[in-house]
Parts: sequence; C-alpha cells; structure tokens
Amino acid sequence: MGKLLVSGISLLTAMMVAAPAFADEAPAPRKRAARPAQQQQQQQQQPAQRQANWNGGQLGSSNGASNVSNNFVEPGAYVCPAAFPFGSHCFETPLAFSGNKTVYTSGFFLGYNWQWGAAVVGWMADIYWKKAETAGTVSSTTCFDVQCFIYRTDHKQGSIEQKWDASVVGRGGILVTPWTLVYVVGGVAFGRIEGSLAYQGHIFGGPSHGSFATANGSWSDTRTGVTFGAGIETELGPIFGYGGLLGGNWKARVEWRRVDFGSYSKTLPVHTFCAGAGCSAPSSSVLTHVDASFDRFTFGLARDLWY
Repeated sequence: MGKLLVSGISLLTAMMVAAPAFADEAPAPRKRAARPAQQQQQQQQQPAQRQANWNGGQLGSSNGASNVSNNFVEPGAYVCPAAFPFGSHCFETPLAFSGNKTVYTSGFFLGYNWQWGAAVVGWMADIYWKKAETAGTVSSTTCFDVQCFIYRTDHKQGSIEQKWDASVVGRGGILVTPWTLVYVVGGVAFGRIEGSLAYQGHIFGGPSHGSFATANGSWSDTRTGVTFGAGIETELGPIFGYGGLLGGNWKARVEWRRVDFGSYSKTLPVHTFCAGAGCSAPSSSVLTHVDASFDRFTFGLARDLWY
C-alpha cells in the first residue's frame, strides 16, 4: 500500500513537470481553411475594381442644337427705261439679308482612340442632320421723273438653307482623371447648302412702258469647309449590362463644334423683254453671294468597340 502511494505521487509529479514542456513544443492550432464555395461567395461580395479604358473604337449618337448663320447678298438684277442709262439715272434694288437661327440637330459618330499614359489621340467621323433656313424679300418702286409718270416696280425674294453636315477630324486630349478626358478636334467638314432667288421688275409709263425683267432659280450644293472644337468625355462603365447590342462599356460626352463653309457665289440668268423704245443696258445675269457657318452644341453617348 505504501509502495503504491509513493509510485502514484511520483507519476503525478513527473506529469506536472512534463506538462509545461509539452505545451511549449505543441503546434499552434490552425484555422479551418475556407471551402471553395465560401471563397467564391467572399469574392462576389467584394466590389469589382473597374479599370478605365481609352484604347479602341467608339460608336455613338449625339443630340443638341446648332446656331446657324446664313448670309445672302444679291447686288441686283435690274431693268431701265431707254432714256435713263444704267449707272447714271437708273440703279438696281439690291436684296440682302442675314440671320442666326438655333435649330435641333442629331447625328452619329464613329472613331478610334489610342492611349499613351495620360494622353489620348485618335480620329472621328460624324454625320448630322438639321434644317435651318433664312429668307428675305424686298419690294420697291423707283421713280424716273419728278411726277413719277415713269417708274419701275421691283420684287425680289431669296432663301438659303443648311441641311446635313459631316466631318472627318483628328482628336487629341488629356486625361484629367482616369475616367475623364478633355479634348480638342479639328479637320475637314462637308455640308449641304440650298438657296433660291426670284426677281421681277416692270417698267410703267413712258416710251419703255411694258418692259420687264425676271430671274428665277435655285441651287443645291455640297460644300467643303473647316471645323474645330472641344469637348469633355467621361467613362460610365457597363450601364446597360454586359451582353447584347446595348452591353459593353459606355462613355458620355459634351462637345462644341464650329463649322465654316466660307463664302461663294451663284450666277443666275436674267430674262429681259424690252417694249416700245427698248431698254437701257438691261442686266443679263445676277450674281448672288452666300456665306454659311454654324456652331453646334451636343450631348452624346458612345459604346466602346474592338478593345
């Protein structure tokens, strides 16, 4: 009995001495590894880090307003009585008008960009539609004697209208943030310009009574001009989802553009009928001067392509 007691005390003492050493050598408990399903759920809960992209193509549409400037000057078709030479006693009645009109405009653009650091360069082609017409008229009576027994009446009507326009431009800008581009553009522009002129002049009284002159014509030209402007574009990301035609990455832009088609002239024939004593150096043609330009302000959305 005593031997058993001594043996038990000796075993208990040995276990108490060995316990701290065992604790120091025992490995720390490991955390339980996350299962694949749990890892996937954690990744889905973390917000995706979207990267800005400025390389590749763009296809977009814009809407806005164009402030159109139309200028029209017709120096004058005329008819003069025989006894009153043109340039000394007989003069033409000119027609001139101009106007600035703001109209709705919309169109499409296609382009491609390359990014080098904070710099973005590229090209862009676009086409827009608008309808901006300016018209003017003049009616007058010209007396050739004091009592106005011999006189002429004139009536002239003209118009100028700008319709579609298109351009091919280069574009360059700086990224003020990874998502926002400030840029300038410049290049060549094309536009449809239409115009018309109608004239009637009649002589009453005197030996040339019944003489008259008329001119009536219209034209439609595709003009070439210059364009330049500036804008701000920002990346919106996949606002319409990822798939389908409306999927992909989208950008929004605000742009100002100046387009100038310059001045040019159109010549129309004047048909004259001289009665009685005839006419004094009647005009055979009329020269019309036209000047067309506009400023365009648009808001657009573009979808990235081919990146």
